[in-house]
Amino acid sequence: MDEGLLVAILIQLSADHGPEAGHWFLEVGFGNLGSPRPAPFRDLAAALAWIATQADTPSGEGVRDGVRRR
Repeated sequence: MDEGLLVAILIQLSADHGPEAGHWFLEVGFGNLGSPRPAPFRDLAAALAWIATQADTPSGEGVRDGVRRR
């Protein structure tokens, strides 16, 4: 969420995804997060760091617990 607006939906991949099971996938991204679609992220921290970068948040500052704050 960014200022009360939904910016991305992440899902955790199931065992059906073989070696990527447990990784995080950007199911939907809005605005700057719409494209390009990244490969699955190894962990939630990596996904949140990518979201912060794509959303033009300097150094990921303001991202905590999946919520971007200003």
